Amino acid sequence: MIAPHFPSAPCLSSLLAGCAVACATAFVGTGLATTQSAGARTHTAARPATPWFSDDFEDGQIASKWKFENAGLAQFTETNGALVITPVASGPNAIWYNDTEGPLVYQRVFGDFTVRATLHARDTVVPSAPPPQPYRLGGLLVRNPNSTSPDLDWVHVAIGGGDASFPVAVEDKTTVDSSSDFVFQSIPTPDAELRIRRRGTSFELAWRPIGAQTWTPLRTHQRPDLPVMLDVGLMAYSASTPPRLALTVDAIVFEP
Repeated sequence: MIAPHFPSAPCLSSLLAGCAVACATAFVGTGLATTQSAGARTHTAARPATPWFSDDFEDGQIASKWKFENAGLAQFTETNGALVITPVASGPNAIWYNDTEGPLVYQRVFGDFTVRATLHARDTVVPSAPPPQPYRLGGLLVRNPNSTSPDLDWVHVAIGGGDASFPVAVEDKTTVDSSSDFVFQSIPTPDAELRIRRRGTSFELAWRPIGAQTWTPLRTHQRPDLPVMLDVGLMAYSASTPPRLALTVDAIVFEP
């Protein structure tokens, strides 16, 4: 088990220098101090001082509260108490697959965590319909912030338009050294709660209908290559042109 933290960028260098007290108010999360060894690396975590992070996107502060990756590939809009991610680029250079990274809005997370979000995927041309397949999807993603092409590494779970066999689907994907492995599972509507739970090197993916009590497990990925510090957040992408995808996020919650 790894103690979880959410360091803000200004305090990260102070933390690594051992200034845990000075940076205490810049952490989100709870947990006892712990040490994990990964090869020659040893990671020591200080006890955080503030509650776990969540966002219901009511305050219009996404630009100040979140970090962005490849922001030019999508619009990120807070409206009516939700975050809407609308890809503006599509095709093989704008997606989360193999050696390509798409748009992402994220928090930097240290250690074990559970992240879950309530999402709706829709067609921008016919807003009452799911995004048309193939491969118009959005959801939760966990990535190694230090990985670079051709060695990109991440795990994600997403909903939207899958392929001809799974036109409305939940997607479970793991990418190791820019090689992606994914599976689809049919779902009745493109509305769901998604979850990723980290426990050490294990990443458990799950989904459930909105309002349901029981999670449906997807795959659990053993990823000892992923570091203690990860980028964790929300993404949306379309392999097909035009994008025709709007991902609406009601809320996202980080917890133990």
